Amino acid sequence: MVYFMIELYDYQQESLQDILACYRKGYKSVLFQLATGGGKTVIFSEVCRRAVLKGNSVLILVHRYELIKQIANTLNDFGVDFGIIAAGTPQINKQVMIASVQTLIRRLDSINDPTLIICDECHRITANTYTTILKHYHTALVLGVTATPCRTDGTGLNKVFDVMVNGASASELMKMGRLAKPIYYAPPQQYDLDSIKTIMGDWNSGELENKINKSAITGDCISHYQSICNGASALCFCISIKHAENVARQFNEAGIPSANIDGTMTGEQRVEIINKLKNGQIKVLVSVDLLSEGFDVPAVDCVISLRPTQSLVIFMQQIGRGLRIAEGKSTCIVLDHANNIFRHGAIENITDWTLEGGHKRAKSLEALPSIKRCKKCFVILTGAKCQVCGSEPEVSEKELEIKEGELQRIELEKIRKQNRKEQGMARTLPELLVIAKKTGKKPGWAYYVYNSRINKGGGF
Repeated sequence: MVYFMIELYDYQQESLQDILACYRKGYKSVLFQLATGGGKTVIFSEVCRRAVLKGNSVLILVHRYELIKQIANTLNDFGVDFGIIAAGTPQINKQVMIASVQTLIRRLDSINDPTLIICDECHRITANTYTTILKHYHTALVLGVTATPCRTDGTGLNKVFDVMVNGASASELMKMGRLAKPIYYAPPQQYDLDSIKTIMGDWNSGELENKINKSAITGDCISHYQSICNGASALCFCISIKHAENVARQFNEAGIPSANIDGTMTGEQRVEIINKLKNGQIKVLVSVDLLSEGFDVPAVDCVISLRPTQSLVIFMQQIGRGLRIAEGKSTCIVLDHANNIFRHGAIENITDWTLEGGHKRAKSLEALPSIKRCKKCFVILTGAKCQVCGSEPEVSEKELEIKEGELQRIELEKIRKQNRKEQGMARTLPELLVIAKKTGKKPGWAYYVYNSRINKGGGF
């Protein structure tokens, strides 16, 4: 086998050196964070190439069939020979093995102990399958890679990893032209989710489905797609398989070729459907969580969110699916019918993660300023000029009356300023609790803000 090097971008090369430096310092398990679309697979494929040249063996853990294909293609680009451990695939042992965790867990003694284990989408690493595998190959070094280095409930990964390397943030990659910039649209009204129970850090999916899987809501979703980005290649995230099937059906009935994809399908069936999106046979691909991680179709121009979530991980992973760049693509439209941006803020403002699950970010978007409509392209916006066509708004001072479900363009900086002003004007705990309820925050947020002000001395 002839090995060769694919040239890494400067930020990828810098991350590679930071990762290798951690191992040289004696760390056994390294967590590497890089924004979706930044090239995590490229970086760890170069790690594989170097490991093989030194006579070491590498095991790459994945949780889904599609990820095996994607990693295999990248390793081929690097000239790295590999074997695969997956259901229905003949196992031929190589120095580098890509393994489905669901299959490997039943074949732990089928390969020699690896020198290095690479865990893709490693925010899943606390699951029993992963911990059993890591315990079995306990002598191996570990490299975990993810865009969102915490569990879906927000807790960190410090119990698994010794040290963390932060790669380029989404904002930095956008400035480099390596990621598309999101253009957010969201309805002014939010779903009333107060009565819905929270299970394992997120809303109960069954109760959410009953609340949101309604023809009127889906109809708004379709009409907004048609008015804002008709004909665009889009991913739509739903609450349940039943919800996804219903949404795909209604898109098709509206004359927009669509399909739903779910985990009950075989890997080959899912690949066939994804290929239809790639070649334009369908315009909207609908799913629950199956497309949230590792989905790599750069030509996707729109992400539609119909699933409210308390999980920053789920929100970031879903929006990130649309941010990969492609020829002629510099932006991605986000139709956030679930109002998740009000709960989590813009993903490009999230930086500097920690092993404990924390990170730096701008404050969440909590309230919308006066709503205005562009008279030329009919985008609903909040700034003095339309950011889509640059024309003056149809109205200047008077707030525009909005029909239920109508989307509006979000201008992040102006909203952040208003959020800070509103929170700063709240003088009492009850006032903070009102803000928390209006913006979808938990009551604990209000108590935290109130107590932190008291503890600083001087109170409010």
